Amino acid sequence: MNILIIAATKQEISLFQIEKPEEIHIYKSHNVEILISGPGILATAFHLTRKLKEKQYDLIINAGIAGSLDENIIPGDVVQVKSEQIADSGVEDHDNFLDLFNLGLIDNNEFPFKEKWLSPKTITTPSIEKIKKVNAITVNKAHGNENSIRQLKKRTTGQIESLEGAACFYVCMMLKTNVIQLRAISNMVEPRNRSNWKIELAITNLNATLNLLLDELLSSE
Repeated sequence: MNILIIAATKQEISLFQIEKPEEIHIYKSHNVEILISGPGILATAFHLTRKLKEKQYDLIINAGIAGSLDENIIPGDVVQVKSEQIADSGVEDHDNFLDLFNLGLIDNNEFPFKEKWLSPKTITTPSIEKIKKVNAITVNKAHGNENSIRQLKKRTTGQIESLEGAACFYVCMMLKTNVIQLRAISNMVEPRNRSNWKIELAITNLNATLNLLLDELLSSE
């Protein structure tokens, strides 16, 4: 199975000792390719598109940390993202926010969207079936202000937020490639307070889940 793991930073996938942004690793006698895209929507979209134009993969695994908007999803939890939206692409209309769908620039069900969401086809394994499934939002600005968080929660049902997820889903859907997105929660989305963040715990749990997933995917080969 040809697998590409994409992460924004090498720290997020510490399971692999990464020296260069793009590498092929031997994982238990199997080749697993790594792509460190850099943070954000633009970097993710560009580097992943370029990679998928060079080579076809059976599966893309997008792995990273995220903030939680859901009090039932707490730091250290690992979740699988099933659907994504870009939450801050649009315009302000006085006290309201209008997204690209509200503006009529994109139809709610224009491919690859379905009711405004990106929900790509994927594969599953026994360990993945046990992981909590969530809807996520991707943002250009991680939220850390009480007023903006309140407004965000009014207009979206996203349970977690990251800086890259929707870009990965969009590219994979446009290029018809299977994708799994795993996110470990490093913090609650609240007024910015780094003392509450659990980045090390999130990365540890993310990589344990990634290790188990790879074992399942590659054991049958």
